[in-house]
Amino acid sequence: MNYVSGVYGFDITQPIQLSGCVIEPLHEASEAHQRASDRGAYRLTAVLRGEALTPEFLFDLSAVLSFVEGMDVALSEPENVEPDSVAELPSTLYRQKRHPGPGAVIMRDHFNRTSRATFVALAMRHLQDQRFCERTNFRTLLFHSVEAFRQRSPFIELTWFLLFTALESHARLVQNAKGGTCPPILVKTLKPYGFDVVEHDPSDPFRSMSTYARLRNALFHNASREWTGTENGRNVSLTMSEHLNGLQTLVALTTVKVAGFDDGHINWNSWLDRMAFK
Repeated sequence: MNYVSGVYGFDITQPIQLSGCVIEPLHEASEAHQRASDRGAYRLTAVLRGEALTPEFLFDLSAVLSFVEGMDVALSEPENVEPDSVAELPSTLYRQKRHPGPGAVIMRDHFNRTSRATFVALAMRHLQDQRFCERTNFRTLLFHSVEAFRQRSPFIELTWFLLFTALESHARLVQNAKGGTCPPILVKTLKPYGFDVVEHDPSDPFRSMSTYARLRNALFHNASREWTGTENGRNVSLTMSEHLNGLQTLVALTTVKVAGFDDGHINWNSWLDRMAFK
């Protein structure tokens, strides 16, 4: 039997071949992008066809597609149809605000025909590889990155917790560091990936891992979105709202690095300059 599921809100113009199934685009580039970027509704952009579409597979695939798109992507319940039949899928699954994340993480098909297909297939293989996930915390990185913007009503405190926890848990796992302060562990992990990070530099709080750790501590210990202190005789104030985009993008880029993906177009410095591609 052939199962069909609708894909809602994912910008795709090239087929994506996965193990035992395929995602088939339904629209040309301009319409696919318009439908996928609608922040007020989940609009049909593709169909997923396969002989077996399990709930676990669909759960993981929805997260991977959402990660790539930088907004929540929904999959409809699979329908059991004849191989040559065309499923009568609704054009809009439901209307609900879709909160954007750090923006599209992988370049659209319109600009690079293979990037999204390659990354989606790679990420799905990693999620199904228990040893890889245990060795890298890849599942935690990806799902925390996605859940940070899939919340029905995003709270900056919860978003910060999800993102920082994902980054810290990955760093402590790969460094086998169960104790010790967090910033040097983050730097030791992120620098080999090519990220321009420092442990602490008062003149550059955005690159300083101490900034993100201080704000995490302010949240945990003082229920505050702000850290205040004194540096070199000066009063310093750090806020979550000012540094959230950088943290969100850094976690997403770290997830892509851990997956082992690089199409030559990703700007790995975008967590600082906000230019996603080059």
